[in-house]
Order: sequence, then C-alpha cells, then structure tokens
Amino acid sequence: MRFVNFLSLAIVLLVLSSCAGQKLKPEQIQEVRSVAVLSLVPEAILVHNVGTTIFQNEEGGESFGFRKNFSSLTKSLLKEVAVTPFTYEDAPYQEWKKKKTSGVGGFLAMPNEVDFTKEYFLPLAEKAGVRYLVVFAPIRHDNYSLYPGGFGVFCRSAFGISAGAATYALYSGHLWDVAQKKSIYFEYFTPNTTQKATSFSCDDLSKMKEKQMVQNFSKSLVETQESSVKEFWKKSGLLKD
Repeated sequence: MRFVNFLSLAIVLLVLSSCAGQKLKPEQIQEVRSVAVLSLVPEAILVHNVGTTIFQNEEGGESFGFRKNFSSLTKSLLKEVAVTPFTYEDAPYQEWKKKKTSGVGGFLAMPNEVDFTKEYFLPLAEKAGVRYLVVFAPIRHDNYSLYPGGFGVFCRSAFGISAGAATYALYSGHLWDVAQKKSIYFEYFTPNTTQKATSFSCDDLSKMKEKQMVQNFSKSLVETQESSVKEFWKKSGLLKD
C-alpha cells in the first residue's frame, strides 16, 4: 500500500512538473543563435457568446494578422538571434490533420498541436535545415473548455444575467530542438492570466458586425499578444533585461 501511494505521488509530481515552463540552461541560451517561427494560431478574432448565440468562429476576418505577428514580434525582441518565419503549405497539412483526427472519440481526446508538431512539422524543419523551431499554437484546456483556442472574446449569460464580454488568449509556445526532437522550453497562456474585461455586454456582442469587433477589441488583443510573446521570450532567458 505504501508503495502504491508513493508511486501515485511520484506520478502526480511528474505530471505537474511536465506542465511547468522551464528557463533554458545557460549553455542552451548560448547555442540558440537562430530560430524559425511557426504560428498555428487563428488569424482572426474568435468569439464565443454563450447563451445568446452558438459558437461564432473566426469573426473578424482572415486578414487580421495574429498568426503573422508572432514572427515580427519575435524578431523585434530577440536582437541577437536570427529570426525567420517557418513557411509550409497549409492545404496538405490540413488534409493530414483531418485524417489524423478522424475517428478519434471525443473532443478532449483529440491529438493536440504538440503531437502534430512532432509528427508533421519537425521532419519538415529538419529537412529545411532548421536547428531551433518555436511553435505558437492554439490549445484546449479543461478549465476553459468553452473558450476557442487563440485570441478572442468570451461572454456568458445565464437567466438573463451577463457577466460582460472579456478579451482573452489561449495558446502555447514551444521551443523545439529539431535535431533532438525535443521541446526544450514552453509556456501556456490562458484566460486565467490574459483575460481583460470590456464595457460590452453579451447583447452588445451578439449585434456586432465584423468591422465593429475589430474596432472594439483589436487594441486589447494586440496588447495581449505583444505582452505574452515578450513574457515567453523573457522567461526563456533569450530576451535579456
């Protein structure tokens, strides 16, 4: 019985430690002289207005720019590192991803973007001669199961009472050593730390057109993206004070 309890505790500690971001070792910081940036985060503002309308995906237009901003933000922050965007053909990836997730039982049981990176993008990066690849991707989180992964606006009303609309981010950043096929640093950003209240109600949100959403929420979301990307690189140790 004591052995079982000890084993259970060890497993819990292992799981907890695997979910925590870890700063790069000094020798790793010295080795990272170039980084390719891959973003899988949706381009547009995501909206989920619970209790008023069903899930409204990618309101705001494909040209908003969250995805491409990761590369430019990283380049502006890491002055001593050569930063390049990682390009790939989206159609073959989406087709591969569709086949990979078909037949998987349950939303939460679906493979995540970390698995997809290992299986799909790391071989492409290795073939392209990339040494270090950072991947920013939308995530699912049990505590925020109603929030679409990416950058968006969430509002929930119940029995006619609205908590008010709030902007948020829900994504991860993983820095991969491509040769070792290993994530050497990662962070997760969730509504717990990124959510910002707005002056709009759920009813206001349900009446907004695409242009209005961009006007009302883009500033807050861009600031969230900028601050979270800066936090990611600062915690890694690659961004000097």
